[in-house]
Amino acid sequence: MKLKNIICIMMMLCGMALSGRTLTVSLDGNAEFTSIQSAINASSNGDIVLVYPGTYYENVNFLDKRIELFSLEATTGDSTYISTTIIDGGRTAPCVTIENGLQNAHLRGFTLTNGLGAVRFMMEIRVGGGILIKDHCRAIITNCNIWGNYAGMGAGMTLYESTAALRGVKIHHNYASTTAGGILIWGHHSYLPNPGISFDPHNRCSIYENYGGNPTDIRVLDLRQNLQINLDMVSVDAPSEFYIQRNSNFIATSDFHDTIDYQRAYRSEVDHDLYVGPEGNDENSGLSPAQALRSITVAMHRIKPNENNRNTVRILPGNYTINDQIFPIPLKSHVNLMGVGLNDVIIQYEANNGIPASDVVFSSKQHDLMLSGLTIRGNIEDTLAVCPLSIYELHDSIIKDIVIENFFLWTTGIIYADTRNCTLQNFTLRNCITELFAFEDGSYIQSGIMRDCVFENIESLYPGDDPWGEPAVIGIWVREWLKMENCIFRDIRVQNLQPILGVLTNNIGSQINIEITNCIFEDLRCNWVEGTIFFQATNTDQLKINNCTFVNNYGATAAITTSGRVTYKNNIFYNPDAPYEMLIPNTFNAGFLSYIDIDYNLIYGGNSRVLNSYPGNMVTYRETNINADPMFASTNPSDSMFLRLRPNSPCINSGTPDTTGLNLPSYDLAGNWRIWDGRIDMGCYEYGSEPWVSVDDPTIPVTPTVSLDVWPNPFKVFTNIKVSMPQGGLGKAENASINIYNIKGQKVKTIALDPSKAGEQLTYWDGRDGDNRLCSSGIYLLNLTVNGRNVSSKKVTLLR
Repeated sequence: MKLKNIICIMMMLCGMALSGRTLTVSLDGNAEFTSIQSAINASSNGDIVLVYPGTYYENVNFLDKRIELFSLEATTGDSTYISTTIIDGGRTAPCVTIENGLQNAHLRGFTLTNGLGAVRFMMEIRVGGGILIKDHCRAIITNCNIWGNYAGMGAGMTLYESTAALRGVKIHHNYASTTAGGILIWGHHSYLPNPGISFDPHNRCSIYENYGGNPTDIRVLDLRQNLQINLDMVSVDAPSEFYIQRNSNFIATSDFHDTIDYQRAYRSEVDHDLYVGPEGNDENSGLSPAQALRSITVAMHRIKPNENNRNTVRILPGNYTINDQIFPIPLKSHVNLMGVGLNDVIIQYEANNGIPASDVVFSSKQHDLMLSGLTIRGNIEDTLAVCPLSIYELHDSIIKDIVIENFFLWTTGIIYADTRNCTLQNFTLRNCITELFAFEDGSYIQSGIMRDCVFENIESLYPGDDPWGEPAVIGIWVREWLKMENCIFRDIRVQNLQPILGVLTNNIGSQINIEITNCIFEDLRCNWVEGTIFFQATNTDQLKINNCTFVNNYGATAAITTSGRVTYKNNIFYNPDAPYEMLIPNTFNAGFLSYIDIDYNLIYGGNSRVLNSYPGNMVTYRETNINADPMFASTNPSDSMFLRLRPNSPCINSGTPDTTGLNLPSYDLAGNWRIWDGRIDMGCYEYGSEPWVSVDDPTIPVTPTVSLDVWPNPFKVFTNIKVSMPQGGLGKAENASINIYNIKGQKVKTIALDPSKAGEQLTYWDGRDGDNRLCSSGIYLLNLTVNGRNVSSKKVTLLR
């Protein structure tokens, strides 16, 4: 029977009354066309393009044709045609594109795979790897299987300012380099979906197990419609915002919500710590180091959030690369992601799938978590810019002991946006080039702490030629409060006028409190008229800058620009190249005046180098300030005495006699006692001081060939334990263990070590006893026993 007769019979059996033609496509040459696109090009409104089974390596665009693109599944009802009729996008463009206001386009019965999102928007974000529907279109998508596609966002499907009726669509195992691996539904405050987006309640869709930053499966953004999302399968029961989110950038879209109705889950989450190792396998359980998983992202998907006792993904020592990892790594509420140490866990990142603006670690709308103990290392020679760390709306969490280095940063650099009550501690960003920002908080830091952070050797390529103001390389906007302690900003370079560092508020009417203490600002230089560093507040805020050192900075008018209500105490300002040390600008037109109090500081050139550009500002320059050479022991950054004070420095014991209300940390930038000899010094280092110790940590004398190291100490969640038993001395241990005792001398747990392994062994204690019960806060003694002998001990403090 001829092909035309078969088609006619099929249509009659299905009761389909068609107003247009049917154009057929087959790879074997027995149809009118051998490619789908050629058939579409020849079609007219109302036509059907009917595609026979095969793998079609092409990128299909509906153009302006209001047509129906079907596989034989549509005419026969045989679902096996879905898996055998494949559009393979060749990782070059979306598998299917519907655009330019096209109405009532219908796609049915295909597998769509290996597509790559199209570049969309000014920042080169790729969207819609499997299907891209954009610009006020209306489409019907029925019985399609969308998997294995790639994009920056919405890798499976993207609806941008468009609507669709989704029926029986499966979207799974797609990969986004930023967020929303499954489907992105993106509206706008000015766009009203009509008719709205619908998920068929009978022929239900399934959206599950997609990868990317959270949300991994469904992201609804700025949509002026309440969605009823009817699904057959989701990733897990009661999917959290790790999987599904709605986000809004506009007031007009902020009052809408989504309702999820699903029938089953693809998998369950594991309520247990999980291990990841470079020799692991994702087929393993992950429940022990011996059964470690390979992929950090897979572990983050599998682990269950536990708000009463956070579970932890523990990253074992080794190098982790794009060859064995899925990026970005998403963070999850009530889950810790912890490497064993900065030098032991290296995430080596190369440009991901040729997609610009890719992320390495990504978090959106998560809370109560910790990220710690690893280095994220890029390749600065990569031509595609990368976001190593993107954090949005993170609450009540800690990011600590992290190094990010050697990246060509995308425009936004590190994103740390809308964080509340978070601590960024022992965080280092170094040796990077950026297109614009190095550290950008997106909108605001709501509240939090930055402690022991380092930003150094960074270059911005931004032209920066606007004399009236440019965005700073490091911009920190604060909405409620910020405490910045013991941080270093140095050797950050720009092309021309772009300022380098700004700490700012602009929320007139409510008080914002900022304290900046024990920090170094060195070798920050630009040609902007208002300075390279600016501290911008309002007259209702409280901005305190204490015991900081500003050295060798340069701006066209001054090294530092300051406005609002700001107090400076115990600082060193030594920037001889700049025309002025400090500029207080005219902020009258911004609605406020400045009140600047300068007390107990060393200022090179004295009061004559403080420029007040508006007589309405009130600048109090007190007699307690000094004009002198600070007499640094060294100005060489590689020298251990860099910016320390010489014995005859005028800054020694010259700070304020009364430190009440300064809220100083207990230690200076070197980790020594902050106040020594009864009076504080100026600047970030205390001369002649001794190391500050928070916890008495006596140890039993250690056998020379054996060492026991424990960190962090004190600890809340777990502490790492490193045991070194080299060859020689005691030799290879026949048996070895760590016995843990409470302060009463009662043994609470024994951690066995590998008796066959000489050299270093890494383990940990999670604060639980031998019956897996949580131990109470207190001091515990860890005894290392080798061949029956107690050879070393460490005292640790557990804090609950």
